[in-house]
Parts: sequence; C-alpha cells; structure tokens
Amino acid sequence: MDAANLLQLATQIVFADVIYFSSFEVEGVRERSSEICNLLFDRGVERSIIRECNFDESSVSAASSSAATRMADDFQFAVSAASLANQDIVDFAQPELIVGHDGIGRVHSLITNGASSAERSEILSSALKHQSGSGAVEYMLASSDALLHEVRTLVRSSGPWTERKTQELIVHFRFYLNEELAQLSKSDYAPAVARARIMRKHSSVLMEMLNEIDQALAASVKKLRPGLLGVPSLANALVRRADGDPQGIIEEAVRARAKAAELRKHLRSATGGQIPADSTGLNEIRQTVRNLGAVLQRDLDPAQQPRLRDAFEVQFLGLVPIPNIARLTDWLEFRAKRRRVSILSEFSKSLADQRVGGHAYDKLLRRSSAAAATRDRDAAG
Repeated sequence: MDAANLLQLATQIVFADVIYFSSFEVEGVRERSSEICNLLFDRGVERSIIRECNFDESSVSAASSSAATRMADDFQFAVSAASLANQDIVDFAQPELIVGHDGIGRVHSLITNGASSAERSEILSSALKHQSGSGAVEYMLASSDALLHEVRTLVRSSGPWTERKTQELIVHFRFYLNEELAQLSKSDYAPAVARARIMRKHSSVLMEMLNEIDQALAASVKKLRPGLLGVPSLANALVRRADGDPQGIIEEAVRARAKAAELRKHLRSATGGQIPADSTGLNEIRQTVRNLGAVLQRDLDPAQQPRLRDAFEVQFLGLVPIPNIARLTDWLEFRAKRRRVSILSEFSKSLADQRVGGHAYDKLLRRSSAAAATRDRDAAG
C-alpha cells in the first residue's frame, strides 16, 4: 500500500496545480506530513506546489457539522451491513491516524451506547480544543441527531458490532469531513488509496443493489462505473522510467510536471478548477479525457497525422485555385491539441519500449516492503 500511495502522490505532482494538506491533525500525522514535505523539496518539488492549510477550530467545527448533515442524508445508501462484511483493507486505511488510538474507543462507545444530552454538549465543547482532527468524528456524531440515529440503527440491525466495524465507519466519517475541508481551500479532496478503495467498495455494493431493484436501471448504472479512457498509465510509466526507485519516481514526476503544463492548463479550463459533483459535469470530464486519448492516438500514429502539404492541395472554385480549408483547419487544430498530450505521448513510448524498466514494479514492491518492515521495527522498539 506504501507503493500505491507513492504513485498516487507522484501522479498529483504531475497533474495538480497545488497540493494542500491540513495541519489540523493528530500529532503523528503532522510530523509525518512535515517529513514528507521536506523529502519532496529535497527531490526537486517546488515549494509553491505544496501548501499547508491552517484550519482553526471554528472552520473545522463548521465543516464537521456540514459533513455530518451530508453523511446523514447519504447514510442508508452509502453504508450497510453487507458493505462492512469484508474489512481486510481497514488496517491499510489506518483509522488510528484519523482519531488517535484512544479516540477509536470513544467513538465506538458513542455509537454503541449513545450519549446523553449533557455528554453530547461536553463533546461539542471540548472535542476540537487541541487543534487536532482526532475529535472531529466525535463532533460529527454529537452535532447531528440524524447521523447518530442512522449509525445507531445500523448498529442495532447488524448483529454483534465490533470495534473493527467502527474503524471502517471512521474512514467514512473522515471522507465526508475532508471533502468539506477541501471546499474551504477551494480544492478537491483526493483520499489516500486504502480509503478510496473502501469508499469504492461501498459504491459497488450500491450499484449492485440498483441492478437488483430494477433491471431497467442497468444501462444507467453501467455508465456510472469507471472505465478506461484511452490514455496511458502515468504511474506505470513513472515506475518503469525510475526503474522502481521510490526517490527516482518523485524525480521523474517533477520532470514530467514541467512538460505537462499545457495539459494541466487544458484540464483546468475543462473543469473550472474543481471536479464537479453532478453526473453531467463528471461525464463531460470523462469525454474531455477521451478526446485527449483520441488526439494521443493520432500523435502516436504517423499515418493518422494531418500533413501541411495535404492542406495545400489545390482545389478549384470555378477557375480560382483555393487551398483545402477542411484539411488546413484539421492541421492547425491538431498542432494546437498535440501540445496538450506531449507528456502522454512520451510516456506511451516509454511503456512500449520493453527495454525500459522491465522489472521495475518488483523492485519497487521489494523496497516498499523493506521500508515498511523497518518502520514497524522502529515503532515496536
């Protein structure tokens, strides 16, 4: 999972205008974020790309309340006993980094035993006092009667409720909160890989439910599922070009970022700076990426590329010679569009070259496993 998170970060370095991280976290997360930033700066990442968001208690309080309201509205569709059945990935999501080790027990007690009005008032007044995100989940539960009711209903209907299930719910809580905090910085939330997989698993359960409810929805549900969009895997190319070296992956991402300026500009224009929440806007973005894929295919195949000399094949209007306007327009448009995909074209050629990084993934996974083992030993010692 460390390798997957590294590749996610490298992809963000290439494509994101700015990467924000919050300082309103448990102490261990703040320290780790600072270490990662310094490592990235040492590898050539510009300081202007990575920025710290210093949210205050008032901002997190408002975001927690908004997140609780949204989650309560979505709860019966987003979470079910069936979707909590397979929890192998929960450890990778590290819920203890969201609320702290002690906080997991407090959240578990709150959703299994409930709380009196006085206890909820105490949570609201103290949960966010230490400028730490550890109390935000408790704050969300205490601030929303509707959310606490939905969670307690799930607990009562799900048989024995274990702390393990509470840990997965904590990931959901923080997902909603982080989306609200991202809105405060006018950005989009990019969840860590394990948390994203948990949320995607729940989405898959919902889609299967829709299929079972009405087969007429099947075509619509199919359109909502993510699919390949005709562009190369950036992560794959970075791993191969760096030959599996973690630091080399970041360095390759920095070099790719410089060459992806036109692509970022185009994507920024297409999205308006943020990913839309409605399905229409998301489909438009998918179509934008598909269009980029089509340009990329032409750029990689010389036979498909328009040629300037073809545009000047003379046609006659009566006795007057004129250039081929349609071919000239196609040539001009292709020239403009191909700059957007130059980095994608470069990566596609790297992926096609079997001499480049043939065992790169194996090397990366071995190094990632060794680093994780060292970290676990240090933590145990």
